[in-house]
Amino acid sequence: MTTELEREQAPAVEDMGQLLEESEIRSVRRNEIVEGEVLSADASNGLLVDIGQKSEALVPLNEMKTMNAESVGALVGSVITAMVMRPESGENPALLSVDKAVGEQGWIFLEKAHGSGE
Repeated sequence: MTTELEREQAPAVEDMGQLLEESEIRSVRRNEIVEGEVLSADASNGLLVDIGQKSEALVPLNEMKTMNAESVGALVGSVITAMVMRPESGENPALLSVDKAVGEQGWIFLEKAHGSGE
């Protein structure tokens, strides 16, 4: 049983909106460029990446052709940049593409160079 004093000293219950805002879970959108830490690498399945969502995102093998296949295992613990192909939904993890992120970063570089007259 809770005493009156214990109820007064207990922290106030925050509303769900405030809790969601303060949580570290972020939402991502399709075609967004994200960075995340590689949690595991498998030469047959691809990469599991922590991008700050409730579950890990997946980079399938066919979306990381710009990376050296032999060095996939060495990526564990490193941070990679990838483009969101499909955001997380229900039981499905977010799908990421390293190749599309590389292409997008190339276009950004070229646009900046063109804008500066290089």
